[in-house]
Amino acid sequence: MDALVSSTLLTPRYLMKVIDDIPPQTQTYRGMDIMPLVEQPGPRVEWDIRKPLGGMTQAVARGAESPVIHRRGVGQASFEPAHFREKVILGESDVTTLRKLGSWENRSTAAELIAEIMIDLNARLETRVEWMRWQPPVSNALTISENKVQFTVSYYIPSRQRPTASPLWSVTATADPIEDIQTWIRLIRGTGGKIKKFWFNTKIQQYLFRNARVLSLVDRVFNAGNVGLMSMEILGSIFKTYIGNYEYEIYDAGYNLVTFTHAAQGAGAVTTLAVDDASGMAAADIVQISSGDEMYEENMTIASISGNTINFTGTTVTGTYAAASMIRDYKTFVPDNKFIMEVEFPPGSGPIGEVISVDAVYGQGSLTSPKPGKFAETIFLNKDPKQIEIIVGINALPVLYRKRGFITATIA
Repeated sequence: MDALVSSTLLTPRYLMKVIDDIPPQTQTYRGMDIMPLVEQPGPRVEWDIRKPLGGMTQAVARGAESPVIHRRGVGQASFEPAHFREKVILGESDVTTLRKLGSWENRSTAAELIAEIMIDLNARLETRVEWMRWQPPVSNALTISENKVQFTVSYYIPSRQRPTASPLWSVTATADPIEDIQTWIRLIRGTGGKIKKFWFNTKIQQYLFRNARVLSLVDRVFNAGNVGLMSMEILGSIFKTYIGNYEYEIYDAGYNLVTFTHAAQGAGAVTTLAVDDASGMAAADIVQISSGDEMYEENMTIASISGNTINFTGTTVTGTYAAASMIRDYKTFVPDNKFIMEVEFPPGSGPIGEVISVDAVYGQGSLTSPKPGKFAETIFLNKDPKQIEIIVGINALPVLYRKRGFITATIA
């Protein structure tokens, strides 16, 4: 009996907590500031554009007839948004063998599982919306090539609003970011707007911290006598002194592309690795490979991609990675080679842009009464076998009302 009581099969097992391996960071997204999400009923987005009038009131002789000028013209633009939607399917085995995470004994309910899945799908949807917000200023286009859906929306931002630094800021010994920014600020002359804010990520911050010209200004501003001294406060003071009292934000938010390898990779040179899905990854991306036991994690640089085979020629690893090892590629919304200047316009003249959501038949909508906005829906299919489908999505695209609303410089 004592042997039976002490059996490991009857000994309670305890889990202390639940850990998200790589939690989503949707709470750090800031794109709402530049392009808020707006709901608009109907299948299409249409808006009027008032053309500029310009000039000044004319001089006339006393008693003469007033000169006639033509009122400013009006144009119109429209587009049909894209559809973003995905689902998770739960079967009988998914809802009858539920264990509450963090516990061996406690069972979870199907409702709790559905809620958890909706949270995960909503995080992916928020990431898609944030990604869309940054495509007009960053890429001057939005390109989709997924699930046999292929299209490109061009935003036609004038080339003068998309300058390239020379020398590039990555050449820290000779580049002059201060003069570049002073020059680019003047690009908004005649647009009716003014510079509001600078957006860049930590890679550009590093270029600025190491830049010889910027470091040479430290002593002038602070009488520091130490050219090697640099901090965010000092950089902000240099901006304020030599450029102007503009806001700036170091924005490093982004998203992970996650895939898994098909074959083992031993220590040494890496050539090619077949993976589940390489979409979104690109040559020169620095990715991380992690072993299943998390004993090893290393950086690898992509040389090229063909389908779902990634070429890592030129990369070596010291760890051993079994098949199904995770590869993740972190993409920042503001890339490592862009410096973005946000322009603001007078109140009442309209926004720079918006992410417009139009009607959908899911969620609060239906086939007879579609509604705009993000949607989430749970469908219980009483067929054989029974299933539960959890669907989340949005019908939307970013609209850039003002082509001169951003100055996006290539700096590396």
